Amino acid sequence: MTKTSFLMAYKSALIREHEWARDPAHLNNYLNIVAAYVRHNMNSWIWDTPTTRAAWRAIGCKGRITFKGICALPDA
Repeated sequence: MTKTSFLMAYKSALIREHEWARDPAHLNNYLNIVAAYVRHNMNSWIWDTPTTRAAWRAIGCKGRITFKGICALPDA
């Protein structure tokens, strides 16, 4: 369970759930912004969504998802 594994699971969930995420340029731009928020603990991203909860579970995290919890994941 790392930030990288969370972001990879989030990317997969976005592609599966949202039509706009199937545009590689749009998806990569969005994920770069999200990665910056997560890596620098900047809470201006709307992170509590069904897609983020799916990614949280996909990497084996248990319990309620929180922004602090996402940011606390190791960087690897």
